[in-house]
Amino acid sequence: MGQYFRHLRVIPWIPKFRWVDSIAEAADVINRPHEDYPTRIPNTIKALEIQVGSIEPTMLLETHKIVFGDTSHGGQFRNIDVRVGNHIAPRFIEVASMMDELYLVHNPLKVSEESLTDWYTDFETIHPFQDGNGRVGGIVVARYSHLWFPQQGWLVPGQ
Repeated sequence: MGQYFRHLRVIPWIPKFRWVDSIAEAADVINRPHEDYPTRIPNTIKALEIQVGSIEPTMLLETHKIVFGDTSHGGQFRNIDVRVGNHIAPRFIEVASMMDELYLVHNPLKVSEESLTDWYTDFETIHPFQDGNGRVGGIVVARYSHLWFPQQGWLVPGQ
């Protein structure tokens, strides 16, 4: 999973996903682990309702802006270096070019759960936003999974 940016991870990481039945449940699961739960659920639902555009960086920035537009960093790639647990994300000055590379590597996404989880793993490894990476990644996975497999619901990260 997410093999392209694997060299950036110190510890192997395989995220878990599950199917949920509704857009409201998807928004809830995507937001539940975060300190600002449940305040971002309405904006997450708005972001999930948008027609799937693409996985290009500008679409990801727009998704971030919908959910985090009330913050100083909403809709922007991070301008600071970050560490998430044991993972030291790439330097902020590398983010824009790595996001372009992510798009080239994974575009077009193949119609499969595996392609979504591979993209998500690589996206999270880059960690392009100061905050909200898991939510933006979760929104993208949920959008595409519902488009491709509507009878199954929404695929979301989490147990």
